[in-house]
Amino acid sequence: MKTKTIKKIKKLKSKIKIIFADETVVEILPNTFTEFRLYEGKTLTTKEIKDLNKFNNYENLYDFMVKKFLIKSYTFGKAKELIKKKNVDEEIIEKVLSRLIKNGFIDDQAYVDEILERADYKHFGYKKIIQKLWDLKISPTLINKVKYDEIRERREASNFIKMVEPKFSNLNNTQKKKKIYEALLRNGFESDVSLELVNKIANSNYNHEINVLKLDYAKAYAKYSKTYNGAVLRNKIECRLLRKGYKITDIRFVEGK
Repeated sequence: MKTKTIKKIKKLKSKIKIIFADETVVEILPNTFTEFRLYEGKTLTTKEIKDLNKFNNYENLYDFMVKKFLIKSYTFGKAKELIKKKNVDEEIIEKVLSRLIKNGFIDDQAYVDEILERADYKHFGYKKIIQKLWDLKISPTLINKVKYDEIRERREASNFIKMVEPKFSNLNNTQKKKKIYEALLRNGFESDVSLELVNKIANSNYNHEINVLKLDYAKAYAKYSKTYNGAVLRNKIECRLLRKGYKITDIRFVEGK
């Protein structure tokens, strides 16, 4: 059986350099040095050197992940994804993940609880919550525990409408409801619930609707009057405003003004 004898040991800033008699060199972490009880003059078999390197890879990987967790937290799935970029040995990967869990670095349930708390604060719908959990690579078992709650969905959708409605105050009734409906869908709410709640939004007062229509009429006139005139111009303007959701009677009223 082939063997190697340690010729010299040098302490570096964060690692220990092992120099063998054949002048081959390895740099290991202090934990590896302690684990294998190394000293100058000690002879290692080929298997022992292989085990030493494997253990040191494990320690290096764990050390790398701890430094990552000191900057930000990761779910089990995201941590595994990150580790695989550094090492392909499945045994080492599983050992590192188990150690991270044991030492409290990985806690997917805490991650789920945090997402649910943030979802209420930001008024996320159920679909968006589930998508965020999948994006974070939370385990399917934990994701399946997050059940759809219609009472919660309606409450948060209503709160979301109150939050975004002022942003669309410069639009007419039809445009405003369309924009809010689209915003509800983007925020993860079901289409049926969104449509029902949007239809309950009170229409702006008539004066506001006419004032907004006057602005849109002026924009349409400025756009089309460069190319058209007469009946064609009028038709172009009316078609554009009808598409925006205005009533023909209101359009004709503004035209008359």
